[in-house]
Amino acid sequence: MSTATRHLRQIEVGWGDCDPAGIVFYPNFYRWFDACSHALLIARGLSHRELAERFGIIGCGLIDTGARFTAPARFDDVLEAESQIGKLTSRTFTVEHVFRRGDTQICSGHEVRGCFAADQNAPGGIKAIALPDELRAALQ
Repeated sequence: MSTATRHLRQIEVGWGDCDPAGIVFYPNFYRWFDACSHALLIARGLSHRELAERFGIIGCGLIDTGARFTAPARFDDVLEAESQIGKLTSRTFTVEHVFRRGDTQICSGHEVRGCFAADQNAPGGIKAIALPDELRAALQ
């Protein structure tokens, strides 16, 4: 994987991130996946403001997500989170994540995201839209 296609972020595990057994409570990984995805987009010039102003996108919501946990993470661990864009389709993009503590892989996961725009005629007032060509190019 080339460094141009990935985004690295450090996660410091806090006391409040852990369960009574002293290991990271698994939903925190999903919170960190989300933060890493947004950091990856920002690194490519695609902040929420930029997405709204340039493309009328009100969010890049989750369609599917999953994780595989291979070792525990604990209070005071410093994790390296590596995120990259995986599969791109006309309507979705996948962000792949790997979390490590040193040489030990802790967790891997994915998020399939779609872009959404406001539409008063759609159920809930939003609709899924195709990925704009400029956005797809920035994700590749």
